[in-house]
Amino acid sequence: MKITHVEIYRFSIPITPFVISTGTMYFAQNVLIKIFTDQNIVGIG
Repeated sequence: MKITHVEIYRFSIPITPFVISTGTMYFAQNVLIKIFTDQNIVGIG
């Protein structure tokens, strides 16, 4: 099995603001990765 393609998605989700030492957080930063194989298997995480 070999990886044939990778897709990376970066997105932000609005949240209730809260304060930490580096400032106020207004969004949760997220990354979603899809990996495709030569056997038509797709992994998402």
